[in-house]
This record gives sequence, structure tokens and C-alpha cells, in this order.
Amino acid sequence: MNMPANTKNILTMKEAQEATSLSRATINRYRQIGGFPKAIQLTDNRIAFLASEVNEWIGSRPRKKGPEVNDNKPRVRCPQTLSELEKARLRECAEMRANKQGDGA
Repeated sequence: MNMPANTKNILTMKEAQEATSLSRATINRYRQIGGFPKAIQLTDNRIAFLASEVNEWIGSRPRKKGPEVNDNKPRVRCPQTLSELEKARLRECAEMRANKQGDGA
């Protein structure tokens, strides 16, 4: 069996979970379909992974940036005081009345 000389080169399941931010169940699902680095069988009940392979796997994951939630929306400052809250409420009521009158005309 070809074991690394330096044991810091291996990650336990718990360390692999921490490194990937995945649960044990998710790692095991990926292992079942061949989508995660092969495990090293340390004992009958204990496995580990080569740190370099886990890091390579992490680096191979797609990076997709989702759309900004606030695209094309004005920045809104939340009311900080009761008077600001009341002004905001009155402004919203006036806008709703104006929209309602505009729809009925």
C-alpha cells in the first residue's frame, strides 16, 4: 500500500468535511458516484483522503456568480427613529393613494 510519508498530507473525514464545508452524507454521496477523491482505508472503520486531491477537487468546482438581487433598484435606508418610520409610512400611504387614483382615472 502506498501511504504518504507525512501524515499531514492526509485528511480525516471530519477534516475533509471542514475543508469542503460539506456534510459526511454529501461527501459519501459524491464518493458513491465517483465525484470525490478516492479514500484511503486506514483501518476497517476509518478512512482518510489525500489533502492534495481534496484541494484539487475543491479547485475544480465551478465558480458561478449569481445575479445581484438589487440590480437596478435604488438603495433604501431603513428608518432609524420613530419619526423617520412615521414619515416613511405616510410617504408609502401617499404613494398608494396616488397609484390608486391613477388606476381609476
